[in-house]
Amino acid sequence: MAQPFHIWQDIYIVGSAEISHPYDCCVYLVDAGELVLIDAGAGKGFNRLVDNILALGFTSEKLSSIIVTHCHIDHIGALSQFRQEYGVKIIAHELDALAIESGKWVSAEFYGVDYQPCPVDIRLEKAEHNLRFGRHELKTLHIPGHTRGSIVVYIDIAGKRILFGQDIHGPCEVAW
Repeated sequence: MAQPFHIWQDIYIVGSAEISHPYDCCVYLVDAGELVLIDAGAGKGFNRLVDNILALGFTSEKLSSIIVTHCHIDHIGALSQFRQEYGVKIIAHELDALAIESGKWVSAEFYGVDYQPCPVDIRLEKAEHNLRFGRHELKTLHIPGHTRGSIVVYIDIAGKRILFGQDIHGPCEVAW
């Protein structure tokens, strides 16, 4: 299995099908003084995600938040574990919050994963949001299509814009 790695300045990749578990989406870590994850993987790679964060020299106690790009299982499966173990805040678009909180429409059955519903602490309601974490500001844009609440996240650091696009495609095959 591949190792987590540094992408640019305070940006790291800690999970993916090659890094944490075959079912996981790309899971990114932003070091803003506090640690922010972009997505959480499908759940089966939770321990590997935590190990990867530690292997990069960070402490799990600094985990503060997870920004969810959309409500499919490969992005949300470990949310409840991160929330229970580390008390992270879950941030998602309001149009995907019901799926995250209820477990409906998350496509867990396609992966054979038992999803544990998880409360959403911060619901993004507008087309754009600026979220401040320590020394960095992450911006979100609502891009419905793959799911009704799909978002992209981006950050500007040292003259570069890093886009966490995740699954930018659509339409979603799950009926709403």
